[in-house]
Amino acid sequence: MKYLKRIIGVLMSVAIMSSVSVMAADSGDYENVILSVRNTLSIPDMDEFRYTTDKTNGKTTYRFSWSDADEDGVTTSVDVTADEKGRVYSYSKYNDDIYADSPNGKKISVAEGKSIASDFLNKVLGQNNELKLENSQDSEEYYDNIYQFRYMQYHNDIPVVYNNVIVSVNADLGEVVSYSGNPSCYDISLPESNNRISFEESKKAYIDKIGIEPVYKIRNKYSYGNIKKDPEAYIAYISNGKYGEAIDALSGESVNISAYMLYNRSMTEESKAAENDITDAGYGLTYAEKEEIEKRVNAVTAEKAVDIINNAFNLNCGTTDLNSQYYSINGIYYIGISSKEMSAILTQDGSTIVNFY
Repeated sequence: MKYLKRIIGVLMSVAIMSSVSVMAADSGDYENVILSVRNTLSIPDMDEFRYTTDKTNGKTTYRFSWSDADEDGVTTSVDVTADEKGRVYSYSKYNDDIYADSPNGKKISVAEGKSIASDFLNKVLGQNNELKLENSQDSEEYYDNIYQFRYMQYHNDIPVVYNNVIVSVNADLGEVVSYSGNPSCYDISLPESNNRISFEESKKAYIDKIGIEPVYKIRNKYSYGNIKKDPEAYIAYISNGKYGEAIDALSGESVNISAYMLYNRSMTEESKAAENDITDAGYGLTYAEKEEIEKRVNAVTAEKAVDIINNAFNLNCGTTDLNSQYYSINGIYYIGISSKEMSAILTQDGSTIVNFY
């Protein structure tokens, strides 16, 4: 039977009568990542804990959420995104006080804020992170009481333009309240720059292999009050090569750099070998974390979910390029799976197909 190629609009609850006791992953996998994240970020014991997992291109992303209320009823929440090795990709802490205005002025200086941000990055990314603070006008001011610092990695004084980090520090509390980065950038091996061509050689190579040419362009002119005046033509020299072409600094050849951004996390063989090197440095799971993990112990794997779909609809869908996500809505836990052949949502134990197309 051919695979379904169109949406069949199935919104249903189909009881699956087969045994589906295969676990999605050993609970120790979740535990190790949670412990690593809590150790790195010094997250205290909090009353509520939730997490979801998202597996894409064979790599699993964990999204953790802790929350707690103090005696005055003020709720503090902490959200973290991490990978299988416990490396932190994003961190945010929120309560009503964190982004409130500073009525008596900031309690810490910009220099102190930079020091706090630097210490945080050393914990999250290691001492040899090669990050430098970018000297942009908006790098230090965000909200009234928040310092925001933007960093870029520099290797041998050459910017690694795809590795950017943002850290926000509360100027009243003197602590990091948000962070965004991509630790997997460090998994990419950087070529040495000793043998790169000279600046003069690069200019000649650019002109010879890409070239520039004069063109007429036009700019619209506006006076005060947004009253449009006649447009003005001008001549500019532009590249006459294809969009995004540049000169490779080692080979001197033309290369296309229009798609340099790192969208999918990748690992070198060395980092893969260290994937399970996550250790507990004094933390144990909290009651809320243990309770949440126990709710996942009967979750089926993504591959088992495909078997369930195949059996229910007499299909033969494969597991190549299979992506999956585990999450909860209103206390009910689900697994979502998707591939080029189909997409489906099941309860996490595989007993009910909620959505299929």
